[in-house]
Amino acid sequence: MLAIGERTNPWFQECSDHVGKQGDLLSFDTDLIGPYGYCADLSRSWTIGLTPPSDEQKRLYEHALKQVMHNTEIIQPGMSYHEFNDKSWRMPEKYWANRYGVAVHGVGLCDEYPAVPIHVDMDQGEGI
Repeated sequence: MLAIGERTNPWFQECSDHVGKQGDLLSFDTDLIGPYGYCADLSRSWTIGLTPPSDEQKRLYEHALKQVMHNTEIIQPGMSYHEFNDKSWRMPEKYWANRYGVAVHGVGLCDEYPAVPIHVDMDQGEGI
């Protein structure tokens, strides 16, 4: 997936006639399945024109980085979905409308099991 400007979030939007311009955020996301089942799920972002990111782009990136780093630090083998959700990074409510479908997911041919919902979507009766 390749997205530019305001279409970088939420993911999976339809194409538009927007033409990228200097300073726009360009985001690229891909999954790769290689030899012996090696899987990589990669996302990268740049600003067009080698321009420094805006203060707003930096602020949003810092939120995303905090989420990834926090959740990476807390996840443990054998942890239940509920325990993970209880300890997971709390996305500010103003971002809920643009959230991704899961907080973490396994890898295979795509976003596969286990797929743990974001705390605001977690069914309290759900278990592993």
